[in-house]
Amino acid sequence: MSASRRCTLAVLAVLLYPGACFDGPGMGRIARPILAETWMQSRTALEQLAIPNRNIKVWLPPAYDFQVSTRYPVLYVHDGQNVVDDAESWTGHSWRLASTLSRLISAGQCREVILVCVDNVTDRRRFEYSDSPVGDAYLGFLCDDIKPWIDKEFRTLPSAKDTSVMGSSLGGLAAFCSMWKRPDVVGHCACLSPVFQMPLLLDVALNGGRRRSSFSRIYIDNGGDTDEQRVELWDWKDGSNPGYWWLDSQLQPGVDAMRQALGLHETPFKYHREPGGRHNERGWSLRMERPLLHLFGLDPGVTL
Repeated sequence: MSASRRCTLAVLAVLLYPGACFDGPGMGRIARPILAETWMQSRTALEQLAIPNRNIKVWLPPAYDFQVSTRYPVLYVHDGQNVVDDAESWTGHSWRLASTLSRLISAGQCREVILVCVDNVTDRRRFEYSDSPVGDAYLGFLCDDIKPWIDKEFRTLPSAKDTSVMGSSLGGLAAFCSMWKRPDVVGHCACLSPVFQMPLLLDVALNGGRRRSSFSRIYIDNGGDTDEQRVELWDWKDGSNPGYWWLDSQLQPGVDAMRQALGLHETPFKYHREPGGRHNERGWSLRMERPLLHLFGLDPGVTL
């Protein structure tokens, strides 16, 4: 299907179903990062043993191919195989990130953004998405290796103030660590149902006053049981694989501790609690516009 036909169909979908989000690239297109892939193929066996190679997908916004002198902010996303296409997601339902972003761009609510979706390596995920030496090595892989190649190949705005990272669950922890530990590279983060761990919580509580960037935007959300609504034991819309649907209630103490740690230093952040929200890709897709508007919204008066 041609790019113009795909864009026309996406616009019609937005007009006919303005509140809906579908899987797939929406009004943008998926590109392969050739330079990053070529660099990864040249890595030594020892380097790959430490941090294995992985697939990367780049989503280019609708105007990228037409406004050839324009540069764009970049959102790096952990668990890249789970964020755009339902067929690639381990639960059978993706974040539907690209289609949600397309809808917000079409409505004039959001900046056009380049998405860099970095796949996880399943058996290494819990180590790489952690506040640990392995997590630091993965962070170096993202910030010092992948990002420079992306900046060379695509028309990005490369500064930290135009670079954000987003993730869910352990990926939410990794997103916060990206901004917290590498403010020279990453300016903003969005953490969906994050698994905040004690070393990071202590670091933020003790050092929060001097570690954050003055321009940083931080978004945190989670679901779980609330006084208004409990997480349902079963939801047919999850399909055959509901993921770790119950987990947000157990993660609430860590989220509360992070909010308190940030508050100690009057660090601004946006927090959203989704009553009864489920800890899976479908649950995150239902509130995906919230982090996007916080990071890239055009109307400062829009709050969700």
